[in-house]
Amino acid sequence: MEVFVNLVICFLPIAAVIFVYSVFMKKHGVRQERYIELMKVQNENLERIAKALEQKNGTDVT
Repeated sequence: MEVFVNLVICFLPIAAVIFVYSVFMKKHGVRQERYIELMKVQNENLERIAKALEQKNGTDVT
């Protein structure tokens, strides 16, 4: 029984560190995906603005 308790005490902090790391990486991954999505939307908006200016001025903005 004492060996089992020692093993639990030994591996519990390791499991806690792995759990916290996996939760952190999951949240970080979601943030990164959201950031990429927002950058794509911003890029599309800038392209639309460039096309509108191009049509208005009759020049090539790109």
